[in-house]
Amino acid sequence: MLLCLATLLVGFASCSSGDEEDKGATIDIYMDETFSFDPAIAYNDVGAAELLSLTSEGLFYLNEKGKLKKGLCKKYKIKENDDGSETVIITLGESYWSDGIRVDAADFVYAWNRIMDPEFKCEAAALLFPVKNAVAVKNGDIRRDDRGIYSSGTYEITIDLNVGVDAELFLNNLASVALYPLRKEVVRSVKDENWASLSAVIVSNGPFYVKNFELITDSKAQPKSITLERNQYYRRAPDAESSIKKYVTPYKICVHYVTAEEAYEKYKNGEYAFTSDIPLAERKKLIDEVTMLDNMFTYSYLFNTNSEFLSDAKARKALSIAIDRKAIQDIVVFAEAADSLISELVYNTKKGTSFHTSVISTSGNLEEAKKLAAESGIKGKSIKLLIADEAADIAVAEYCVGVWKKIGVDASYEVLTYYGYDYKEDVIKTNANGDKVIVKETIYEDICGDKLREAYNKGEFDIIAVNYNMLTTDAFAVLAQFAPKYSGGAYDFSSSDTEWPLVPHTSGYSSEKYASLIDAAYKATNPEERAKKLHEAEKLLVAEDCVVAPLYFGRTAYLVNDNIKKLDTNFAGHLVWTKVKDKDYVPGAEEEETPAA
Repeated sequence: MLLCLATLLVGFASCSSGDEEDKGATIDIYMDETFSFDPAIAYNDVGAAELLSLTSEGLFYLNEKGKLKKGLCKKYKIKENDDGSETVIITLGESYWSDGIRVDAADFVYAWNRIMDPEFKCEAAALLFPVKNAVAVKNGDIRRDDRGIYSSGTYEITIDLNVGVDAELFLNNLASVALYPLRKEVVRSVKDENWASLSAVIVSNGPFYVKNFELITDSKAQPKSITLERNQYYRRAPDAESSIKKYVTPYKICVHYVTAEEAYEKYKNGEYAFTSDIPLAERKKLIDEVTMLDNMFTYSYLFNTNSEFLSDAKARKALSIAIDRKAIQDIVVFAEAADSLISELVYNTKKGTSFHTSVISTSGNLEEAKKLAAESGIKGKSIKLLIADEAADIAVAEYCVGVWKKIGVDASYEVLTYYGYDYKEDVIKTNANGDKVIVKETIYEDICGDKLREAYNKGEFDIIAVNYNMLTTDAFAVLAQFAPKYSGGAYDFSSSDTEWPLVPHTSGYSSEKYASLIDAAYKATNPEERAKKLHEAEKLLVAEDCVVAPLYFGRTAYLVNDNIKKLDTNFAGHLVWTKVKDKDYVPGAEEEETPAA
């Protein structure tokens, strides 16, 4: 899980001829480090979300103005039922995975059922809770087959919604990166979710597929390069005569990794045509030159309510109100001081209304923080903040730790990096003599683990940096996860127990008052009443119980040369590379375009 703003830098190479052999340009880019292409895991990773928007496609997407547009959905209809509920029936358009197999309804249903599996931890499950029986299924109360999502045809999906759910607004949830389709046999081909880091295994249904994924693993893991090649089956059949360039212009996107300082120097020297990885020291100088986009991330610190010195809300509040968010905005530059968790891009009741309201001050209050630190007993105690290995994250952590020391807290921070390892998978069978023998051994090298995400999932932290993805335009998708009934936590059904308690959020937060507000919002059929309950929940979570300390709303900022054309954006602040052209591109020789292995 990466917790920082996505960064990209681009240069264009001449690589193909001007006739039918012309494959198109190769685009060399720098993008924030990404190690997982699993949409159900990587949704809070800014870099992964950016890459997934290139390699995957959902049923819908939100354009730069927030208008819902069809992706793989060819058409849909909404049917009103006798009980007042609505059913959505979606017909898929023709598109294929990068190995030539057509995308079908089962791929979406499998991906969503995986998220709803009670034994699979995924906070993005809240996106599907408007579906009939989804909450009960996720909590293991009823059979998994009773969820209101099913394939009603090879290329048709039927979704039964709860009473009071606005079907048109629910479709926005289906535009989320977390709900992209997956192939069942691919996910299950490698154990322990390692498939999502192996280019030999990953298949893509978006405009590009992952052709190569190279890592450097020494003291810590870091990517060497990721090569994305155009998916020649994207939105067209394998035997189609039409040119794939009708749908995807660039031939390849080659992701190379350098430091922010190197990236900016290459941009200034004309070696790269685009950069959004601008060093902190240069940002203020370039504030009037960059193009800046809102995105759907809120960079925050999450407190572990099970931690010895953070179980008291007063202690958490002391740490939160001590922070001057405006000072953090000044450090990051391409950001806006956060006065809430939910960003302005989230709707209140409908499109055109914003959920965002101020629930905390962006100014610090050291005197009040000192008082609360003393009352709560956290003064003089040791706490540790866990962050990602990113320049902005480190600078913000240094500021916050310094402020916390001013109120008497023995604070420190630790940077958690990625690590590399090899993975061996054996196929074992029993022979005629009854002996178990290995009939096939597969070794996958340089798999990458994420220490920060592992600490988050296990709840092994005092305070941890989290880049909260709003996931969709509905505040419920983010706020629900802090109520045990809607947390999306994983159950362990391997024990002999016959009853299993609700799994709380990874922060350990469990408030009856908060849970009742989320439950009321879930059951509300009136949009205004629903929004009111969610506003009350956010205030309780952020300003009173202080489980989350939002620090800043993310911004995507970039510089681009005049030769780059047709670089589009979407509502989430992602850059859309599908139709990008370089006016300086000169066709030349290029290798054959091949489907994914």
